Amino acid sequence: MTAFTNEVRLTRGRLRPALGLGIAGLALLAIELSGLDPVPAALASFMILSVSISFWMRQRRPAVGRISFHPDRTLGLDGDRGRLQSEFMSGPALGLKLDLGSGRVRRCILFRDELDPDAWRRLRVWLRHP
Repeated sequence: MTAFTNEVRLTRGRLRPALGLGIAGLALLAIELSGLDPVPAALASFMILSVSISFWMRQRRPAVGRISFHPDRTLGLDGDRGRLQSEFMSGPALGLKLDLGSGRVRRCILFRDELDPDAWRRLRVWLRHP
């Protein structure tokens, strides 16, 4: 990234909902295999199903997110702009922690399918090469 502001729009990916529902399925399986009495098992299963449905409904909404790269090595997430404190990079995901000043911190996990391939590549290069 050179001396210009670059802004990228996030899209709703398929990886985040799949991971969330997979974890809920594993939790239900753990409850089934735990040997709990029927009433506590039913209550725990109901709680997991209600959280899963809420998560699924939230993931169905269209994504409205923006990432902006600035020449002074600050990063913007949905209008919040701050200095990058730390990042975690792996193949399918990026974890970002931004210091917004005055004690405020914002954390964000981005999955690969939430950005187009070119924007994903540019973001990784921007993070690796200060």
